[in-house]
Amino acid sequence: MLEHEYSWRERGGAALANAVQMERRAATRIPVIKSAKLLLGNAYNESVYNCLVLDEAANGVLVDLGSIFVLPEEMVLQMANGPSYRVRRCWSAGSKFGLEFIGGPLVSAETGAKMASLGRAVWTQAIPFVIAELRSQRFFGRDDVRCVAEEAEAAYRKLEAKLTGN
Repeated sequence: MLEHEYSWRERGGAALANAVQMERRAATRIPVIKSAKLLLGNAYNESVYNCLVLDEAANGVLVDLGSIFVLPEEMVLQMANGPSYRVRRCWSAGSKFGLEFIGGPLVSAETGAKMASLGRAVWTQAIPFVIAELRSQRFFGRDDVRCVAEEAEAAYRKLEAKLTGN
């Protein structure tokens, strides 16, 4: 058990009451109730625990597993119908755990493939046609239209590269 849990039990909950009064979080917490799963172990596929997210902030969440478990320092939090995050255990009290996000949302292989497909669709279906038409009309004789079209073409090439991972 963590030192925090020992001191709470020894003092009959007084330490927990003091901890509640001292807000140390940098980000504002938003109360929610969401289903999620904690994925543990090598490659995060050895154990799966269902949990509830009770509040969330930009940098982490409070989860309740419903029972007391010993969790590793790092794991993956998979939100139901939402993103997954690598998380670090910051504290625990009974069945509740404070988890800090490590980096941004994880992109699954399936999501990455969808993003790549969308990137190819953007480039192959829309931009080349529009730019070719504008060029065939010599940008309607306007330098400002030519500049904007070239900027749009460059922006879509960057978007395609990000979506396809190139």
